[in-house]
Amino acid sequence: MSTVATPRGRSSQRRTRCKCAGGGGGDRAAACCFNPLRSLFRCPGRGRGRRSRSRSRHTTPSKVRDASVAGGVEQQSEEPSFFVYAMPNQGGGDGVTADHSKKKKKKKHSKPRLPSIRSCFRGKKNKERKANAAAVVARRQALTPAPSLVTHPPHSPSTPEKTQAATPSATQPPSPAVTEDGRTNSPATPNRIIPVTPRPGKHSTSSASAPSPFPPQWQQPKQVEGLEIVEVATGERLSAHDVGLIEMVGSSADVSAESSVKSSLDYANDPPQQLTVSSKRKPAVVKATEPTRVWLNGNAVKGKAGERFTGPPVAGEADELWAHDIACSRVHAVMLAETGLITAGDKDIILEGLDQIEKLIQDGKFEWRTDREDVHMNIEAALIEKVGEPAKKLHTARSRNDQIVTDLRLWCRDAIDKILFRIKQFQVSLVLLASKYVDLIVPGYTHLQRAQPVLLPHLLLSYVEQLERDAGRLVNCRERLNFCPLGACALAGTGLPIDRFKTAKDLKFTAPMKNSIDAVSDRDFVLEFLAANSIAAVHLSRIGEEWVLWASEEFGFLTPSDSVSTGSSIMPQKKNPDPMELVRGKSARVFGDLMTVLTLCKGLPQAYNRDLQEDKEPLFDSVKAVLGMLEVCTEFAQNISFNSKRIQSSLPAGYLDATTLADYLVKKGVPFRTSHEIVGRSVALCVSKNCQLAELGLDDLKSVHPVFEGDVYEYLGVENAVNKFISYGSTGSEQVKKQLEDWRTQLGISS
Repeated sequence: MSTVATPRGRSSQRRTRCKCAGGGGGDRAAACCFNPLRSLFRCPGRGRGRRSRSRSRHTTPSKVRDASVAGGVEQQSEEPSFFVYAMPNQGGGDGVTADHSKKKKKKKHSKPRLPSIRSCFRGKKNKERKANAAAVVARRQALTPAPSLVTHPPHSPSTPEKTQAATPSATQPPSPAVTEDGRTNSPATPNRIIPVTPRPGKHSTSSASAPSPFPPQWQQPKQVEGLEIVEVATGERLSAHDVGLIEMVGSSADVSAESSVKSSLDYANDPPQQLTVSSKRKPAVVKATEPTRVWLNGNAVKGKAGERFTGPPVAGEADELWAHDIACSRVHAVMLAETGLITAGDKDIILEGLDQIEKLIQDGKFEWRTDREDVHMNIEAALIEKVGEPAKKLHTARSRNDQIVTDLRLWCRDAIDKILFRIKQFQVSLVLLASKYVDLIVPGYTHLQRAQPVLLPHLLLSYVEQLERDAGRLVNCRERLNFCPLGACALAGTGLPIDRFKTAKDLKFTAPMKNSIDAVSDRDFVLEFLAANSIAAVHLSRIGEEWVLWASEEFGFLTPSDSVSTGSSIMPQKKNPDPMELVRGKSARVFGDLMTVLTLCKGLPQAYNRDLQEDKEPLFDSVKAVLGMLEVCTEFAQNISFNSKRIQSSLPAGYLDATTLADYLVKKGVPFRTSHEIVGRSVALCVSKNCQLAELGLDDLKSVHPVFEGDVYEYLGVENAVNKFISYGSTGSEQVKKQLEDWRTQLGISS
């Protein structure tokens, strides 16, 4: 039977015992299996007596028993922390199973005792244990055994042949043959569980190993006595659980050991590695080399992971940032010359080269190369090719960390200016549209139910007010981001005498940022910008939703022109307000962009992290979406008309003047809660008579409450109701006209 060396301090006696292929009878010729998902196992042939159930248990370090007879290896006094499995006993040693076949007698108690609470559940636990063991055996038999590799602890015979001195037996499988490369080719036997051992891989060390993404210090083996299996990526010893998983994955005889290990320990950005096993006392070490890094030399990273993660597509980033990057380089070169870090001649050569590159980019003749990683390295490498050695001095006292964040702040500043301009355009369109329908009354809605009459200009100007707050948020965001990080370098600044105030002034920043770590690490200005865009997108989406509803046949308040409508491929009568539907849909992208950067930044430590390269795509997308939404809304507002007749015909429904009637009663000295109840009874009377409040006779109103007089009719009807609104900012005619005039002046609209 197989002998098992267990970790020190652990008892070889286990309640869960393995099920032998030979029936668990402890027969010497029967091979002992083990469950790869458990830590320790005990063959029933090693003693079938049950341990005492007492709380105090005697635990002894496990030993490899009968080593001299079974051909196994005597256990070291200090055992390794990894399991070492010897091959099945191939014969010899009649005394191996002699003691194991004896059954231990249970200790009889001298006095009868009452059953304990624990013993009441013992029978149930035993049944569950047996059922679980049977399920484990069934699952093991369903697996195809993988080829095993013999691992020899210290002081074992030098060759597997000596350890496995085969003695033919009727119940014994053929001995596995050891190939030249150290593998064993064991023929599979149906319905037979073959002992599984950790497979450290090939013995060859000459083949080139694939790059590892982990630091070299993590790849150093830990010097522990005895043979161990070590994962090079982490430097950690593999547990029995991991080894079991490795063996379960390698279910095919033609799968190599290293591919089996890689399948179960699949590290991202790490191709399969060459594994090396030493037959001496040293631990098995996985050797790997560091991947080629991409820096100024432009060498490509080897492997698929390197190809995936070298950086984002250069073209998309370059289209947005190249102009700002060249502007930063110009200002930086001038500052270096004024501080004496480069000569005036070098400065002139650099500026001339930057002008040439700018012209090539504008003409579409500049070649953006992905092997140069990003926009900064493309421009700098091209500059070196054009002007030579002076260009190599340009990167003095700066890093790509402060360079990219400076470019990004400049880009955000320009993007905010563009959005502010588009917001103003939309505001002007809304004010002009409101001026066409100064006296048009429309139903006002709450909960999408008719509430009170309002003037259409009052409704349109509410959009203008919201957009003005959106613009104010963007202006505030621009003020906070307008500080210069250039000169912060990687994170700690520089020991060179640079003038950060000059570069900040030349780039039209308010001032240089005070803390170099904060300058390169935070993207709160991006978050604030995206948050402002998201709030603006909410407002634009609400406008789109309302206009889509009003353009429906159920409302019929709004008619878009053919230039901003689309038809149907099957229904010829359709006239769909697709632009505003797209505005409503685009808002989802803007919200998603904000959530992307929020999630991106939430777990970053201070200073620059490569995660931040992912902030540009959502930023660019958000700005592009908001600019498009504003442009579409502006064009739509310029190409719609309101159906005055349809709107006026819909006004009588809904008792829109009920609140004005309540105000009338308040002026008569009736408490508002009482007037609310009186108007409610009046509306109920109208419903019973199928008429409007203005159509009720004075006697009908007096029947509800005697306070009503003839002047009540000055408050009834939607026109009278609108004219009774006099508070500041209300929908009264005078207030709306004043609002229109104020916005004309503020937006610079000539009459």
